[in-house]
Amino acid sequence: MSEDTGPYDLEPHDGDNPPPTPGGADERDERPKPRIEAETLLSGFDEDADFSEDPEVEEALAHGGRSRRADRSHEAEQADPSRWLIRPGFPSARICMVTAAILTIGAVVFGVINAPQRAWLAGVFTLYETLLAGLLGLFALASAAYFSERRLNEVPLGLARILVPTSCAMLILRLNIPIPTRSDEALLAGAAYYLLAMLCFRLPRFETRILALSHFLLWLFVRIGIELGAALPGAAP
Repeated sequence: MSEDTGPYDLEPHDGDNPPPTPGGADERDERPKPRIEAETLLSGFDEDADFSEDPEVEEALAHGGRSRRADRSHEAEQADPSRWLIRPGFPSARICMVTAAILTIGAVVFGVINAPQRAWLAGVFTLYETLLAGLLGLFALASAAYFSERRLNEVPLGLARILVPTSCAMLILRLNIPIPTRSDEALLAGAAYYLLAMLCFRLPRFETRILALSHFLLWLFVRIGIELGAALPGAAP
């Protein structure tokens, strides 16, 4: 027999007091009301502020209508290949080293020939002075880069190139050319140095003059020290 599946009786309730429905008025009154405690957007606004002048616009007008922020920095300017002190290309480091070696050997040979009494000492001193003057060329390159506001790049290539005019000047000083005075021989060596420096570095005249003058002053300073040391009492004759 099947069971009786008639309708179920609902729970009886009082008609005068119906059960509370969810979200009723009493429950809504008990919930916390949302509120914004943050400051308003215009709370910190200065009502007396003067917007008739703009510092950035005045700064741009003071520099000819160009903003200083748009200008390239000093580092970015030196990164430009046109501002490099050592220009890539010809002559290469290998060519410069071979040329400087040949000129240095020639200077040593003529130094030995012109001092037969102490040939080995003259040869060693010529080699020492040439290498020392070449190392002083690094400081001359740094000085030229600083005063010309250029970037000192490719230092090994710069050293190889500076050895060419240096060794050529040393060779001319050891040739004992029959000219009136020793100063004329020094001027000839300086002229050869300047021409070779222009060919090797391909720099404008201003940078080339700074390089040559710095190198000469450094070499003269060291040379004076050597002469003073040789003139001391008890020094080797």
